[in-house]
Amino acid sequence: NPENVKRYIMPNNFEIITNDTKTDNSACEIVYNTDQFAKTKPAAIPLLSALLNEGSKFRNDVDFADDMHKNGINIYFSCDDSEIVANAEFSADDMQKALSSLKEVLLNPRFNEDVLNHLKSELKEKLEIREKNVNNKLYKELFKNLPIGYTKEDILNSIDDVTVEDLKSLYSFILNSAQGHLTVSAPFKTRPELLNAVFNETSALA
Repeated sequence: NPENVKRYIMPNNFEIITNDTKTDNSACEIVYNTDQFAKTKPAAIPLLSALLNEGSKFRNDVDFADDMHKNGINIYFSCDDSEIVANAEFSADDMQKALSSLKEVLLNPRFNEDVLNHLKSELKEKLEIREKNVNNKLYKELFKNLPIGYTKEDILNSIDDVTVEDLKSLYSFILNSAQGHLTVSAPFKTRPELLNAVFNETSALA
C-alpha cells in the first residue's frame, strides 16, 4: 500500500524508505550502489563479500554471530564490483540492536590478514569442487572485465594475489562513489519510537 510508504532524504542524499507493517516481524536492507565499476582482481569481490560476514574489527565472527542469535537477529552482507548490500531480519523490539550491528560492520569491517587467509582457503575449496559452467566462455566474451564474465579459473588464479589493501580499496571505492539507500519494514504507526531508532542508528551512515 503506497500510503504505508514514506521517504526521507538525509545528508549526502542518503535515502531512507519506511514501510509500515502490521506485525512485529521487521526487516531492513541497506544498499550502496554506484554506476561505476571497480577495477579489481576477480577474487577480491567474493573475498570482500565473505569478509563482511566475519564480524567487525571489534568482534570476530563467532562473537558477533552469537550476539545476533541471542537476539533473534539474522544479518547478511554481500557485494559485487559496484554494490554493497546489508540485510537484516529482526523483531521490532530489536530494531535498534539490528541497525547498530549493521552499522558496526559497515563502519568497521574486519580487515585482517589472518581472516583473509582463512577466507582464501575456504574460497579455494568451494571453487575446486564446483563444476565448470558451460556458459563461462560465452560470459567471458560478452562481459569482458566485469564480474559476470569472471570464470572459476579467473577467480582461482587471482586468489593468492589478493591483499587486505585490495579489499580496502574495493570497499572504499564503492562507498565513496555510491548512493546510499535504507529500506525498513516495521510497525511504525503503532510504534512511532521505531522511526527515531532508524534515524539515530543510521545518521553516521548518511
